Amino acid sequence: MKLVEKNGILNSGYVALYAVLYIYRQVNIMNDQIIRARRNALKQISLGLASIPVIAMSGHAYAAKNDSLRTALKYGDKPVTVSGVVQRCDNCMHWVAGKTAKDLGGCKIMPGDTEINPAGHCTAWAAVPAKK
Repeated sequence: MKLVEKNGILNSGYVALYAVLYIYRQVNIMNDQIIRARRNALKQISLGLASIPVIAMSGHAYAAKNDSLRTALKYGDKPVTVSGVVQRCDNCMHWVAGKTAKDLGGCKIMPGDTEINPAGHCTAWAAVPAKK
């Protein structure tokens, strides 16, 4: 905008208009920056909230049953005695112990199955080899 000069003096109406337009532009620029910053903040918050379930679930192992193998191996939760030998999962060579002796564990023959009862039995039972 060109300021009009009359006898070496700037027209005050033009100066005021120029000042108002300058301030208006600056306010609009600041508002755009605030809106962009707000949008970015909302995007980041949304991503953070959406990732909470993924992060929460990734650190936990959930129990699983391999039903098809359990059926094929005739797994049961009670021990069986054959020829005077009590056949239990916790005295089988395929047994993978849980956190404590009474906790559910796993079996090397049934991958992914983490709910094997230590007192259980299946047809794949094999005695633990004697230690030398």
